[in-house]
Amino acid sequence: MIRHHFKIARRYLFKNKLYSILNIVGLALGIAAFVIIMLYVGYERSYDKFDGSDQVYRIYMDYAEGGNFVPGDAQTYNLTGPTLKKEFREIIEQVRLYRIENMVFLNGQKLITEPYGSLADASYFKIFDNPLIAGNLIDFEKPNTMILTKTLAEKIFGKEQAVGKRLSVFDDGEATMEVVGIINDIPKNTHFKINFLISFSTINTWEGMENNAKPNWSRNNFFTYVKVAEHIDFEALTKKNNCE
Repeated sequence: MIRHHFKIARRYLFKNKLYSILNIVGLALGIAAFVIIMLYVGYERSYDKFDGSDQVYRIYMDYAEGGNFVPGDAQTYNLTGPTLKKEFREIIEQVRLYRIENMVFLNGQKLITEPYGSLADASYFKIFDNPLIAGNLIDFEKPNTMILTKTLAEKIFGKEQAVGKRLSVFDDGEATMEVVGIINDIPKNTHFKINFLISFSTINTWEGMENNAKPNWSRNNFFTYVKVAEHIDFEALTKKNNCE
């Protein structure tokens, strides 16, 4: 019976070739478009999603002008995160990030420029789901230490072991950094792209960072992320913060 239906279908297709081709092509295009749309939707829905991401928030600041608050941006002070964590028990962790663009790495005669990096507190790894795949996180609390993504480490050192190696780096000033860890590459579907992290304590020793090193409420050059305890109403916490 099934073979009989196939024969009828084949005869119909060959008898009406143009009509059949148009239908088949239309069906194929429709399926392809559906698949592409679903892949795009899936990509967008996974943007900035990771284990525990529902508890992580980026701090955004408004500014007081004439007794009113006007919209600001996501750049905060280096005291913002530590102060919020201290004042609000709902906030269980914070991390400060200071973006570094176009860092130059020198390894022997090899010169590499990398546009995506940041100074970061070691608490970065308590907030974002990207653990070390090599190295020791305790060492990242020391000044002049850094963590590289797997791809950047291979670009700089090739097949050599990167952890424990020292590099000359150039940004506002020259410094020597020790590689203390390697992480997997950051997914592309995130707003904060990094290929290297430098320990936040380096801000106190790096030439050119003097103006940002001292804790203050005058230079908002940092991005602050906080992690709140589970089942916390963040909107209520925001109103509480505004009131206080």
